Amino acid sequence: MAKWNRIWSACLVFIGLAWLFFPKTFPWTTKVDEIGKRILIQRPSVTPALKKISHFPTVPKREKIQEKGKVPESPLSQLKARMERVVQQCGEVCQTSQNRTRLIGHKYYNVVVKKFNCQQLFDNNDMDGYALFPTPPKRIPGFLRDGFTYQNRVQIRPSYRDDSKGKSHTLIWTEDKVAKLRSSLQRNQLQGSYGIGEVKNIQAHLRQHMNITDQHVLIVGSQSPWLEVIALEAGAKRITTLEYVPIESRHPQIKTIVPKDFARRFLNGTLGQFDAMMSFSSFEHSGLGRYGDGLNPYGDLITMARVWCVLRDGGMVLIGVPTGPDVLAFNSDKIYGPLIYSHLFANFEQVFTKANISNYSHHCPHCYQPIHILRKNLTLFKGAI
Repeated sequence: MAKWNRIWSACLVFIGLAWLFFPKTFPWTTKVDEIGKRILIQRPSVTPALKKISHFPTVPKREKIQEKGKVPESPLSQLKARMERVVQQCGEVCQTSQNRTRLIGHKYYNVVVKKFNCQQLFDNNDMDGYALFPTPPKRIPGFLRDGFTYQNRVQIRPSYRDDSKGKSHTLIWTEDKVAKLRSSLQRNQLQGSYGIGEVKNIQAHLRQHMNITDQHVLIVGSQSPWLEVIALEAGAKRITTLEYVPIESRHPQIKTIVPKDFARRFLNGTLGQFDAMMSFSSFEHSGLGRYGDGLNPYGDLITMARVWCVLRDGGMVLIGVPTGPDVLAFNSDKIYGPLIYSHLFANFEQVFTKANISNYSHHCPHCYQPIHILRKNLTLFKGAI
């Protein structure tokens, strides 16, 4: 009898433990009905309860989310859609294929003509681009490769830089700062951003090929007013600097503007026309993403076409960019050779340059930046643009 008592006690203990630790595994439970009788009822499924607990969120099917439009597009999809809109709006400016390029002659490079729709070039936020990636892409997306390489006629070399976290605060150009730089220039000691040699070279080109006395000069891409000081010393009456980084100028002859406001003022007719444009080592970075801008194979071409739009007939251009064989050092900069130059200078008269591609050095690809002088000449291109 003692043996059976021990067995029975062990069974009761086992049943008790099972009920204590695994209550939800039993599909049935007891309940006292209205008259006090114990009855068996089916235990409700635990799944609905779990669905209400935040630790166990229910995930809707992907196709249902897509139907409601709640799935954001990937950065690549957004970039592709944006570039499709850009190409549609910029027209011939972004047309670089060999069989659709119109030529009317050759000087230093082929003279290319394109129809510019200035209204569309400014009335489109997509063209200036915007960053879609947390850091600048290290590789060119496949759907942009043809644009960046001019249909595989421009070589690509890796040269990655991430300067997207650069200056974002407002820069201040005081009248005293400009005066000190100008004094340094007068003593032949101005270093500028690229050394005394480049400063003297720019001055020589202004004296010999481009009179800007009493003129309104547009300067594209400048975070230090060294180029502005050169223009003032050459006799410029007014200067407007176009730069992505906000700049507060306290000099009475220098005004600054960001691209968004530049476009707005062009569209509402308050921008006016410029007599000349100057830029040094700026265009080659446009559209490569290095500085946090959106990828755009035609960024430099669009910017140059906009310059054409805001220049008066006969207005002059002084520009310096890295020069050599046609190369894209992604994402650092472009090296401009005969092909890219011909499209960058579309609709401009090529006035003067001493550029010699043989001066290019692989050891310092961006070091050789010869000056080019151009002119907006509507008579020369009459009937073609």
